[in-house]
Amino acid sequence: MNAFEQGGKAMVGFIESLKAQPLSLALVVMNCALLAYLFYTGRESLVQRNQYVKETQQILASCIHADHLESLIKAARGGDR
Repeated sequence: MNAFEQGGKAMVGFIESLKAQPLSLALVVMNCALLAYLFYTGRESLVQRNQYVKETQQILASCIHADHLESLIKAARGGDR
């Protein structure tokens, strides 16, 4: 008997036991739904955070020109050394 047959028999036994107890089936379904919801909200949160970081970087990059930044850095270091 190979692994697929054993897995199939285990799955059939699991489903048969859930038919006898519908509350257990409902709990399994609710757990799967909760996992899917948490995955979806986590992914959406990550997408929104990445978008926020990109927008913030664009705003900060447009605040000061690179030439002005270099002159400010030179001035902070004490002029031309």
